[in-house]
Amino acid sequence: MKFQLQKTVNSEFEPVRERAIKVLKESNYLEIEVSDNIIFFSLGGNDWKIVSRSESYKKIKKGKLEITKTENNYSLKIIYFVSLLSEIILVLLLLAGGFLINHNILLLALLYFLSR
Repeated sequence: MKFQLQKTVNSEFEPVRERAIKVLKESNYLEIEVSDNIIFFSLGGNDWKIVSRSESYKKIKKGKLEITKTENNYSLKIIYFVSLLSEIILVLLLLAGGFLINHNILLLALLYFLSR
């Protein structure tokens, strides 16, 4: 899934780009690729690393930051991508378990997802 946010800033191009790179490095993004007006970033490494639920939703796995010139200022547009693959696999496993093991697990799975 793809999302985007946009904001206008009253600053020059270089300070905005330098600040964006600094924030990404401080946030421990491993892969940062800088082109003219686009910054690509990614956590890199293993997407299947097991972490707590709150930790996995705190950071964007990969995305890009576009800095474009408007009339008197610059527009920042962040485009980021979210993968729901792990959640889909979990639902499919619970459904398969419900059909193969016991139908009561479907009720537990439904209660689990409604409590999130």
